[in-house]
Order: sequence, then structure tokens, then C-alpha cells
Amino acid sequence: DQLQTTHKSSILLIFNVIVGIILLVALVWIFNRKKSEDITKPLEKMIAKPSTDLMERKMERIEKLGKLRDKGLLTDEEFLSQKKQILG
Repeated sequence: DQLQTTHKSSILLIFNVIVGIILLVALVWIFNRKKSEDITKPLEKMIAKPSTDLMERKMERIEKLGKLRDKGLLTDEEFLSQKKQILG
């Protein structure tokens, strides 16, 4: 009778240890997943921002060229040539 009780206790202890390890692994996985998502969001913004800034700078340069053309300081051909160069 005592051997049977010891056997049940051992099985229960092993089961509890396994469940505890699984829960610990799940919690670590969840927290790491959230951290990686939090890290990628600012990176996405940082990657998107330079392209937006670059496009804004290109538009400002084209607007300045347009003003120079309107003042008669650039010909239409020079304006279009510079515009192509800016836009790539």
C-alpha cells in the first residue's frame, strides 16, 4: 500500500513538473513575441519615413525649378531635364 502511494506521488510530481515547464515556455514565447512586434513597428516607421522625406525633398526641388522656369531663368527643356534627373 505504501509503495502504491509513493508511485502515485512520483507520477503526480513528474506531471506537475512537465506542466510547469510547458507553462513557462509558453509565457516566455508570448513575451518574446510581443517584444519583437514592438521592435518592428518603430523600424517600419523609420524605414517608411526616409522615403517620405526623400519624396518631399524631391518635390521641393522641382517646385523651386518651376519657380525659376516661371521667372524665365530656365527654359522648358532645362526644367524637364532637371526634373527627370531629380526623379531618377
